[in-house]
Amino acid sequence: MSKTVSPKISVVIPLYNKGAYIAATLQSVLRQTFPSFEVIIVDDGSTDQGPAVVETFQDSRLRIVHQSNLGVSAARNQGIRLAQAPYIAFLDADDFWQPTYLEEMLRFIERYPACGLYVSAHQVAEKHQVLDPPKDLPEGVLPDYFHAELTYKITRLSSTVVPRQICEEVGGFPVGMVSGEDSYFCGRIAIAHPVAFLTKPLVIYNQQYSGLQDRSFKGDTCAEDWCDLYQPGAFYQNELVAVKALKAGIRLAMTLNRSQSRAIEKRTRYTALFQKKWRYLYFLNRVPAPFILLYKKIKPLLAN
Repeated sequence: MSKTVSPKISVVIPLYNKGAYIAATLQSVLRQTFPSFEVIIVDDGSTDQGPAVVETFQDSRLRIVHQSNLGVSAARNQGIRLAQAPYIAFLDADDFWQPTYLEEMLRFIERYPACGLYVSAHQVAEKHQVLDPPKDLPEGVLPDYFHAELTYKITRLSSTVVPRQICEEVGGFPVGMVSGEDSYFCGRIAIAHPVAFLTKPLVIYNQQYSGLQDRSFKGDTCAEDWCDLYQPGAFYQNELVAVKALKAGIRLAMTLNRSQSRAIEKRTRYTALFQKKWRYLYFLNRVPAPFILLYKKIKPLLAN
């Protein structure tokens, strides 16, 4: 009887109504020059043809699991629980890897084995162009991950590999966080562990559909709070905390949840880099509710 060989890396892909992209995403995985991987696709209650597209792929390394629509964090957490390999590579269902991504990332991990987060440079695909990453950030362990993230926006989850034990240590992704759950996950890791950055762009982040419009008027329901990551004296860490918390506060203000949005306003007053966004939240928290409700009605019309 042949012995089953465990994969060296688990690829976790959350899938929700990305039927137009998932085939190309999976093809970019199956073209990898490093073959020892498993792919866990977690269908988060899709209502389009995405799951059916996945079923057309005949490769024993792929498996799809289904759950009701619980959100992208719950889908990724399910993938983490099912992962068998010591490292987890995250990939969104509309992003793409270059063929050598896994091979080069695993070789990079061998060079810097003590890190909690490994990030590859990425290109950004917009409607009519592909934007290259900045070229002035050195390769290796970052002296300050939060400075690099604020300055260059280096982290897209599709360009990260994380040891499975680190995923478990930080408790996975915050279920109920409407936006920025990937940044929160990476930020928590970066507070406790070194982060290594590979300057070669091996990932294409598809920005043609971000879903941000769908989340503009939704407030977080998670137990996690960005402001809890504030640490006295950690300037860039605290500024990243501020901008992410302010975005959450603005969404809460739009839902008229002013007790929470005003708490965020109070806790982010310190920000030096994002005072304009802070003042916007301050303004929203004092706009009469009927005007907020009217704005929510007319904004979709203005977008069209």
